[in-house]
Amino acid sequence: MRNKITSEAGFTLIELMIVTVILAIIAAFSYSTYSKSVEKSRRAEGKALMLEAAALQERRIADAGTYATDMEDLGYDANPAISDNSLYSVAVTNTNGFTLTATAIGRQAVDTQCATMSLNALGQKSSTTSSDCW
Repeated sequence: MRNKITSEAGFTLIELMIVTVILAIIAAFSYSTYSKSVEKSRRAEGKALMLEAAALQERRIADAGTYATDMEDLGYDANPAISDNSLYSVAVTNTNGFTLTATAIGRQAVDTQCATMSLNALGQKSSTTSSDCW
């Protein structure tokens, strides 16, 4: 009888390890990008609360002749007001008009790029660290 050497098809352990490492690298980059996108989309909650409070401030100045000095005066449950998903706290300061300041809290506190965003009575928007927040 002759010895017949047959070649079996399949992957070697090294090939599987290389593929696993490549997939891990791709997953790491993807997760980082995804996390940044989620942080950015959550900023809308803070912006919406500030814009709503600004509209209430304008209504108050038209009705009462003065701006509110805290968020409870605008009808919110607490001062500072907390957004629906507890991602931002919004406070008001009343100096020559008003300034609303949204501060990232809870899960959004990891958003260091836009940790604080502000809106004043003139409609000027700002943030402490980046101009890309608005």
